[in-house]
Amino acid sequence: MLERLKTILLFILFGISIFLAKSLWIELPERSFSVENSKTITSYSLVEMMAPSKYLIHFDENNNTLFYDESKYTLWADARKSIKSVLESEKIEIEKIDMSDMGEYNRKRSISFEFPEKLNTYILAKALKIDQPNEIIDTMEWVDSIYIYLGLEEPFFLFIKDDEIIKVTDSQSYYKNAQVEAQNWDIISKVENIIGTKSPVVEEDIFQTKDLKDKILEIETNGKFNYYYSMREMMGTDKDLYIPYEMNNILPTVYMENQMRTMDEHTKNKLVESFFRENIDYIREVVESNGSSIYVQNQKVLKLNDNGVLEYYNHIDERVEKRSLYESLNTTSEFLSNVVGNIKGLYLADINPIEDEFGNKGYAFSFKYRVRGIPIILENAKLDDFVKMEVFNSNVKSYKQLMRKDMAKSLDFKFMEKEVKALSSFDIIDKNYDIFLKDYRETNKITAADGDIQTQEVLSSIKDITLAYYDPTMKETDEELIRVWAIKTANNMYSFDIYTGKKIDQRKV
Repeated sequence: MLERLKTILLFILFGISIFLAKSLWIELPERSFSVENSKTITSYSLVEMMAPSKYLIHFDENNNTLFYDESKYTLWADARKSIKSVLESEKIEIEKIDMSDMGEYNRKRSISFEFPEKLNTYILAKALKIDQPNEIIDTMEWVDSIYIYLGLEEPFFLFIKDDEIIKVTDSQSYYKNAQVEAQNWDIISKVENIIGTKSPVVEEDIFQTKDLKDKILEIETNGKFNYYYSMREMMGTDKDLYIPYEMNNILPTVYMENQMRTMDEHTKNKLVESFFRENIDYIREVVESNGSSIYVQNQKVLKLNDNGVLEYYNHIDERVEKRSLYESLNTTSEFLSNVVGNIKGLYLADINPIEDEFGNKGYAFSFKYRVRGIPIILENAKLDDFVKMEVFNSNVKSYKQLMRKDMAKSLDFKFMEKEVKALSSFDIIDKNYDIFLKDYRETNKITAADGDIQTQEVLSSIKDITLAYYDPTMKETDEELIRVWAIKTANNMYSFDIYTGKKIDQRKV
């Protein structure tokens, strides 16, 4: 009888242990982690951190479109295979080309990946798990964008930084030994792609571009995209920015909330435990009069501010005399995965070398945030980055995050609600030309007495044009974001309401 009681008791204890183990798992908004063993369900990999900010697609000479998000078509995921193959190939040929040739390349079937921050090619190669990168990393150490040709000829790549361009091809290419005129292939490339045939000349997809070609064809066949046009060709500017003349598909309504205000006590405790890797019972808490909470253990400090800002500080014990970008980025990736959790939409926007008061050398990383693929501009310029980190090789010294989240409330469209047609960036520039003229005069110190200024000069001063959401950050919940065109010049960034064309924000860059 005693043995049966022992057996029953063991079963009960076993069941309780399973229940308690299961209860240690908690899913926070857009993140999952285990408090017990610090293992993440989802991870924020180094290569995901380097995701492009824009995807420019050239279907042919007259048809182009631009995306800000790859979630629907996985363009960056497919491109990584191709970029990996070219960075590790032992049979490549590199030649420098002139920026003036880009107009011709942009008439070919291709895709360009534009990055928000200059990307180190060695770090990219290591992120793609390449043990021995080839000479590309020495020839072009940093890139702004990567172009992949996807026509009928064998693929080639353009690695671009400012006005420097290198063209990378297969050194064993058929086209280096055959008399094949490129323009003839470009003329029939679209036809062959559409009917699904394969050029008899290209027998091997050496740079693994098939998936990319299929995705481009899928997008083209679907037809649900806005057509973009080159400002260089249409307006005579000296920069190849692409803008739409008409907006057919527009941004959905998005509402944001302050997660700090909506988070329940249990979820907040699990968040604190993830930073300290310790049970909440062993962490000292101080509650301030404004509702903010400060948590302290040893030399670690975490503050959950009432305004939605999370701040974390950890003292560095070891001396870091030589900074390593690769190690620091890896540390950042691990921290975001194992401590913070995978934040959907986060992307690396800025990298700066730093040195602390003790002489330790590291990097400051800034991350911005996309909601439904579109970047967010915060009304409070001091909070313009969603995440800021100070990383010294294997040590995270500080971490700051704005805890705001898409409420996923609605997928409706504004123009359906109010029957208001969205303005294209061309319309915005036209309606606000005087702003850009004034900006150009001030930047170049040109007075009215100096005479008239050519329109092309003013338009050429525009450095970037981007669709964005503008977050007023005024409400705790149900904060409706404003759709804007963000237009950047040499010194300023302007945000214009996409429906009215009215300027709603101006800030220095």
